[in-house]
Amino acid sequence: PADAAPPPLPPADAAAPLPPAAPIEVVFGQPGRDGERDLRIEERVIALIDAASPGSDIHLSMYTWTRQTVADALLRASARGVAVHVVVDGVATALSIPVSSLQNGLPAGALVACRVGACIGTNIDHNKFVLFSALADGGREVVAQSSANFTTSQLGLHNNLVVMRGDHAIYAGYRAYWDDLHAQRHDPDYYRIIDGDGPLRAYFFPRASGDTVVSVLDNITACPPGSEIRVAMAFFTDARVEIARRLRALHAEKGCAVGVVAGDDVDIPLGAQVRGELNRPGIDLVVFPHANGQVGVHSKYLLIAAEYNGAFRRHVWTGSHNYTGNALRQNDETLLKITDDGIYGAFRADWDVIRANAVGR
Repeated sequence: PADAAPPPLPPADAAAPLPPAAPIEVVFGQPGRDGERDLRIEERVIALIDAASPGSDIHLSMYTWTRQTVADALLRASARGVAVHVVVDGVATALSIPVSSLQNGLPAGALVACRVGACIGTNIDHNKFVLFSALADGGREVVAQSSANFTTSQLGLHNNLVVMRGDHAIYAGYRAYWDDLHAQRHDPDYYRIIDGDGPLRAYFFPRASGDTVVSVLDNITACPPGSEIRVAMAFFTDARVEIARRLRALHAEKGCAVGVVAGDDVDIPLGAQVRGELNRPGIDLVVFPHANGQVGVHSKYLLIAAEYNGAFRRHVWTGSHNYTGNALRQNDETLLKITDDGIYGAFRADWDVIRANAVGR
């Protein structure tokens, strides 16, 4: 099995060519209904690592990690003169075989494991992002934000990856957050919001009070014809039931078309109160059950096409942030907002795939 032992290190010239660069691109992991793995997100991350220019920097933060393929790509990058810097969760990941290979193969101090699981919060470092200062195709200040961990089990779950190029403010915001993770600046109210140079905004957690997603939903002023709200959420617990209440109210009071695909994991089940709020006439609630080794949803995103702060806009919120209390209050997490019709359309099509895969399970 891929997680059992590291394979020999592939040659440095084994990189696949990168597709044409776009300012924002998105890759979806869409496993087959019967559990066929989807490697597209992992392959895209590896291609980006293999394209990092000698003399450039890679900074990443990851929660769980069992894929030696990604570690090998980072070791290849280091061998050709890329400065690789890694922060991992100090409990979930620090003793994995791939992380041990990085600890042994990278220069001293290049890998840091958070002392208490999280680096800034009090629970876990749940982040899943990689930053590239320069790529061989001319890309600069590239941010790759995913919902997926570097594990084999993630290949059988619905996930997404967003790659953003050349937005200096977003890159700088992620770098500052990474620096604080690396320095283990414990702060239960760390919450930061960074606006990009373009259609991007990033939110960094933990947050001691308030709920970012509730505030987002409160910005919906009307749902004219063509409006919709769609959610694909791996973990949605009763600690965040207020989100479900807002969704119900938006449907009942403003006529918003609401559709939710919610994970129901054996370890973190869908909240009973959340289910009760959303299991209402006119709301499209589909529960996606998941057990180890089975197909499930691991993406965490919110899609809004509606009148938002007085103007009709299409927004995507994605990243590592589940609708759980820990994601809001205790974890190191990132939430990313994208205002772009094309990216919205891609996520909307993915939502249909997830829903279809969930129906009848």
